Amino acid sequence: MSLEEITGELAALDKPENAGDLFYHGLLKQQLKSNAAWVQARDAFRALHEDHELTVEQRRLAGILEAYNQNKINWYQRHSDLLVDNTRLQQQLRDTEQDKLLLEQKIRALTELETDISTRKEE
Repeated sequence: MSLEEITGELAALDKPENAGDLFYHGLLKQQLKSNAAWVQARDAFRALHEDHELTVEQRRLAGILEAYNQNKINWYQRHSDLLVDNTRLQQQLRDTEQDKLLLEQKIRALTELETDISTRKEE
């Protein structure tokens, strides 16, 4: 389904009133590409998994889909954490490269100074 179709179906569904609606709501939400939608899908399947009026097979399927959405949420969190780490490490690299350039300039300046002192002593 396209994003427009999914959002249209979700708008038409509004508030899920029964297990079938809640299941469909969860399926639609898990197709969206956002962490918030995956959380809503996970919560919908968790509610279905805990609904003792459903058959064992239906509850088992809801449990599988709950775990699937939880994995997507965990992946998103790990991915976000890695992006933050990458940004921090890139900044550290830039800072270290800047420090290296400054040290190289200081070394050159000291070398030139030593050369000048040595030349003056010889004169």
